Amino acid sequence: MAPSQPPMRLTEVGETIRRRWRVVVASVLVALMGAAGLSSLWPDEYTATAIVSVSPITPNPFGGTSAPQQLNMNTEQQVVRSTEVATAAAELLGSTRYTPRELTTRVSVTSPSDSQILQIAFTANTGARAAAGANAFAAAYLDSRVAGADELAERLISALEDRINELIEQQDDDASESLTAVAVQQQIIELRQQQSSLVTVALNPGRIIESATAPGSPSSPGLPVTLIGGLVGGLLAGIALALFRDRHDRRITHAARLRDLLGGSLVIDGTVESDRDEPYRHALLELTRLHPRSGTDGPVLVALAGPADGQVYEAATCLVEVAHSHRMRARLIDSDRMDMSAVDAGWPGSADVLSDWASDDLVVLDLTMITSRTRRIALARRCHAIMVAATKRSRRKPVQEFVGQLAVAEREIDLGILLPAERRTSAREFSGPKAGSDGMHARRPVPGDAAERSTGWPATIRPGR
Repeated sequence: MAPSQPPMRLTEVGETIRRRWRVVVASVLVALMGAAGLSSLWPDEYTATAIVSVSPITPNPFGGTSAPQQLNMNTEQQVVRSTEVATAAAELLGSTRYTPRELTTRVSVTSPSDSQILQIAFTANTGARAAAGANAFAAAYLDSRVAGADELAERLISALEDRINELIEQQDDDASESLTAVAVQQQIIELRQQQSSLVTVALNPGRIIESATAPGSPSSPGLPVTLIGGLVGGLLAGIALALFRDRHDRRITHAARLRDLLGGSLVIDGTVESDRDEPYRHALLELTRLHPRSGTDGPVLVALAGPADGQVYEAATCLVEVAHSHRMRARLIDSDRMDMSAVDAGWPGSADVLSDWASDDLVVLDLTMITSRTRRIALARRCHAIMVAATKRSRRKPVQEFVGQLAVAEREIDLGILLPAERRTSAREFSGPKAGSDGMHARRPVPGDAAERSTGWPATIRPGR
């Protein structure tokens, strides 16, 4: 199982967005076009609001209190949106355009905190219908409360009537006691008065304090709002997509990723240099700094590997050419010319270095054609420095495998170089991929002229002096 990647820092997010700006721009453009199309298809809708003041219903006179009942405004909001009120509102509108259930989807109710106010909003395709719908719901809600209040009054009147009848029966039973009869009679009179009040005085459920009027402009979002929403949404989606693609991209794509693959080793980013030779000058400087040599020590041996097809070999030739321009004696040992039996026997050892390349300052061993992991690691361990060259389009897996193999051998990568996407020169022609390649090997170079073929290994590049 691959190790989980660490969370990205803010600077890394910015760099990712900069690298993947095309993804972000494409996402924004798609979102804007979608928003424009949606705005053209989205019908205009209008919203009107009626405001209702809700009054509490008078409590039961037998409850022992004259304070009004406490209203639960959340409950009242649900009552407004009930099917019963919607049915009454549909009857008031006198239209069969919407069913009561559809009407409930077009009404919304809010209530300011610590108040007994309901704000009933209704949405329709015209301002007049929106105002009519809001007023119809307000009236239907109050009618519903009136019906409820009347029902309560009827129950209270009936309860009072039952109590009066009980007192009359008690008065007949206690007719012999004059004082008791007087008290019962007085109580009957008071109950009659309460009953009369309930009959003659209507209970107040509330009132409409502000009727809805037809709005002059639609409440649905217009084109500017829709485009702004599309811009913001597209930008966020584009950033998320860019981060996702970058995090799951199997290619190296940038110098920071190659640096992570190499365990934090120095990586020279050749993609940002206008001078094609500058990355190799930098590499040569770092190699001589890391491995300074005297005239009697022999050359610095550099093992060069990488997953780029042909460009790794080109990087090796460029490094040698830059060394020549610095008046250094340098040569390139092509892996295609190496004697693998000699490699298995321990070549190049210290004796080989001093005998074969005693007058050289730098020897670059191109490992890209070696298919055997064991031989590749053995050669890398015998060199003073190990370089990995890759392009932004190179796959990460071969580099990871090479670094892992070196880690087992307790060797680290000394230097990495991210090559430009375009080739600097066409030093050699390359044939198709070599059979059995594991991804770390470049395409096989075709030997040059007949003299070079007859000379054989090792191929030598020397400065003209």
